[in-house]
Amino acid sequence: MLQKRIYFVLQQLEETGRLGSYPVGVTVDSDSLVAFFEVLAENFSSNEALLALIDNIAGGNMRMALEFVTSFIGSGHIDTGKILEIKRQTGRYTIPIHEFLRSLLLGDSVYYDPEASPISNLFHITQPDGREHFLVALLLTHIQAEGEKLGQEGYVATDDVFRFAQGLGYTEEQVSAGLGYAVHKRLVDGAPRYSGERARIHYRITTVGAYSVRILVAYFAYVDAVLVDTPIVDGSYRKLLDDVHSLPDRVRRAEYFRVYLDRQWSLMYDERLPWRWPDTSERLSEDIRRVGRRADPETWGWSR
Repeated sequence: MLQKRIYFVLQQLEETGRLGSYPVGVTVDSDSLVAFFEVLAENFSSNEALLALIDNIAGGNMRMALEFVTSFIGSGHIDTGKILEIKRQTGRYTIPIHEFLRSLLLGDSVYYDPEASPISNLFHITQPDGREHFLVALLLTHIQAEGEKLGQEGYVATDDVFRFAQGLGYTEEQVSAGLGYAVHKRLVDGAPRYSGERARIHYRITTVGAYSVRILVAYFAYVDAVLVDTPIVDGSYRKLLDDVHSLPDRVRRAEYFRVYLDRQWSLMYDERLPWRWPDTSERLSEDIRRVGRRADPETWGWSR
């Protein structure tokens, strides 16, 4: 569908020199505009990682997927000049995940806004408890694992979810808040299902939730955005996570945040859990270093 929309735009530009959204009589003669839409067409044809991001975060909602593309096209967080120059020199440009992800995370803003962004902050907390940074991820993966085991269309009873989380030391209030946030951000579906004569709420993980917890949290671009929305319970790290703007400074800040989360995870009892932060932390470390080598080769070391 995305390919068809972009090809339609290209056809309009070729045949009429205008788009349907333009005022009557207004046309455009721009090779750059055509080249940019060609980049989109090529990526929507062959960039599987990009398509997986759009499809999973949109949750199968085509209207939302189109809004994501529109947001990317108009985003001030992408370097259109760079894209077009690489396209001119090589004949193609592969849109990196981090470029599209940044446009979704930030939209038109300089900072991440959890209400405006279609992407949730999985490290969100409601109480000054560092272990809570991992609660939503644990709820999602528990619901996914139990849903696959039990069948029943992937739904897991509320009682089961609370029993699991409270067994890890989380309070009833924390679990309620975590589930409420997960429903609000489309990470899980909540639905009444009958157990005996009473309807009880059951939860099922969505593609949004599964992709977020398994893939997104290990990206520098994700952590770089959401950490400004994440309360830091350790004062010694709070002062290291200042408002910075240059890429080298943001890379260092992301690494401090990762180490901070490592410290908070050390308070967890992590045997036989459906999700472990150290596994994600290792992948995140690799991505931070990848970006760091590009931003500041002298500090992070250079590898071909």
